[in-house]
Amino acid sequence: MKIQNYFVFMALLLFFGNVFGKSFEKYLGSTGVDYGYYIQQTSDDGYVVTGKTDSNPSKSTNIFLAKFNSDGSQQWYKTFGGRDVEWGKSVKQTKDGGYIITGWTASYATNGNYDLWIVKTDSDGNEEWNKVVKTYIASDGLDIEQTIDGGYVVVGEVAKAVNNQGIMDAWLLKIDSNGNTEWSKKFGGNQRDVFFEVELTSDNGYVCLGYTVSNSSDNKRDYWIVKTDSLGNMQWNENYDGIGGDDWGRRIRQTDDDGYIFTGASNDPNDHFQIMLVKTNSSGEEEWRKNYGGQYSAQGRGLDITSDGNFILSGSIDHYKNGNTNGWLLKVDNNGDILWDKQFGTRSNIADLEYVQQCEDGGFICTGKSFSSSTQSDYMLIKVNKFGTVSVEENQLIFSEDFNLSQNYPNPFNPTTKINYIIPKSSHVSLAIYNSQGNKIEELVNKTQSEGSYEISWDASGIPSGVYFYKIITKDFTEMRKCLFIK
Repeated sequence: MKIQNYFVFMALLLFFGNVFGKSFEKYLGSTGVDYGYYIQQTSDDGYVVTGKTDSNPSKSTNIFLAKFNSDGSQQWYKTFGGRDVEWGKSVKQTKDGGYIITGWTASYATNGNYDLWIVKTDSDGNEEWNKVVKTYIASDGLDIEQTIDGGYVVVGEVAKAVNNQGIMDAWLLKIDSNGNTEWSKKFGGNQRDVFFEVELTSDNGYVCLGYTVSNSSDNKRDYWIVKTDSLGNMQWNENYDGIGGDDWGRRIRQTDDDGYIFTGASNDPNDHFQIMLVKTNSSGEEEWRKNYGGQYSAQGRGLDITSDGNFILSGSIDHYKNGNTNGWLLKVDNNGDILWDKQFGTRSNIADLEYVQQCEDGGFICTGKSFSSSTQSDYMLIKVNKFGTVSVEENQLIFSEDFNLSQNYPNPFNPTTKINYIIPKSSHVSLAIYNSQGNKIEELVNKTQSEGSYEISWDASGIPSGVYFYKIITKDFTEMRKCLFIK
């Protein structure tokens, strides 16, 4: 009987390990200051992280790029830079399996300032090329995305005049696949304006999020969205006041209704911070907003749309009101109400979760920084299950009773991607692909299926690059999601 129970236990452990995926909590670095700024799940179910490190013999600050397996074990680690200071702010896996990083460099900049820097690597992190976008003033790259044509779009900030770095324009820059500039657009006025993130939109344009002082009515930072066409020409812009002080817009996503959801940090006149989450329609008009933190000071850094149509947020919270912060992870529903929240770090550390992404297994991967002293910090690599925990607990062993259509993976993709869905009872299922004009171009499923979890592969090699939609229809459930095909 004991042997039988052992095998049953092991079978359940294996099953639920597969359901919830691998989870871990790691604090990585050496003797210096290491920050993790951006993380992405890769096509092999591993992870890639970029940030900055001065954990080297010369103590110069360089960009690091680290690749991990799905269990959190490190595959390789690379650094880029010279004798001065470089920061890596964003990394994406490219369609050739390599990686593209943006940030800034002082080692290779002009006039002793800092310039936007882009580094392209192969799949093993070996540099293929790099470009310093020389402005002869000062500039910074804060996010990068690969575009439909195989090139890249970058956002950040650029100084208006020599010796006046406090006045900055928000910057949107398009480069080709070799890093050559195709066009450059600047947005702003006579104060500081910056873009922190760029997203490709369903109409093949771009949406940029950051903050503006130039457009603010009280000379303080306001959240700022700028929507452009595919050539970077502004179509509309909106700024949003937070809670009476300064606001920093950090992450933005386009929602299935073609509206937008964004997050960031707001402070009041007493310098008390709150995480802000704002939902808008397709024209940038505000539909609702939520604040998180309450009596505690909190700042928002990361955002993703989850496979169940809700939202995951990351950042920090000063839960103990002593100036020390914990990393904070929150899942909220599609009205912004908290479903669960988790904290990472200890009272003696200052911790912050800079970025979060939902993984293929439904869990979440995060990176950030954790200070153990004023001169030493580690970068964090945290993988949690879909309930926000690192370990599987008994009360989390729950079978799905709901219909669900997951985000395709990989996304963007070339030329194949996988679509997963769950049906809790026998149903007739229709799953089809639509183009951006709403025309059905391919039917993947049209039959009755029994309850269970299904995975469908879609091969898009016979159609042009672009934004597409996949839609599931049953008697009791309909949902549509967006995907991006890049040849």
